Amino acid sequence: MLFGMLIPLSIPAIAQSKKKKENIEFTDKLWVGGSINSGLQFGNRTFAFGLTPIVGYEMVPNFSIGPFVRLDYYYQRLTVSPPHIKFESLDVGPGVFARVDILRQYFAQIEYERAFLQRPITDAAGNPLIGPDNKVLKETVPQNYVYIGAGYSAGSNVRYGVSIHYNILNDAFSIRIPWDYRIGIRVQL
Repeated sequence: MLFGMLIPLSIPAIAQSKKKKENIEFTDKLWVGGSINSGLQFGNRTFAFGLTPIVGYEMVPNFSIGPFVRLDYYYQRLTVSPPHIKFESLDVGPGVFARVDILRQYFAQIEYERAFLQRPITDAAGNPLIGPDNKVLKETVPQNYVYIGAGYSAGSNVRYGVSIHYNILNDAFSIRIPWDYRIGIRVQL
């Protein structure tokens, strides 16, 4: 009898504890970050630098998905006539990723990127075509990349990490090299 009277009294407490568990804010599972890509180059009249801002959402514990945008700047002074001709480009590659955290320190990631790469227009001999403003003429080449990778990260709400990724769609027409090395940061909001 006493047990029967306690059941109706416990229902509000059970419902309240379920509400507390279900009351997780969207931002509690959101994280932001970014990385410096392996496109970093100096020397031989060339400079290249790449950044990738990223936003992740933890769907379930240790599994995140989200968008990113890869930005690669490339500059090269060419030894052609007339002198002081330069080629500059800003490659943009929007994409999406899925990441699995393993033992909090390691992660595996797969990502798809639709890259829009600017490259010089060349003549039949492979020489770049020069415009009236003494700049190299360029065209935008769209390419698809699917990277699989793994990495190590350390920290708590702010995590620093390194990773290596491989483009499984690499072929003779890929402009980028297939391996991509990254140094990054991740901040839990």
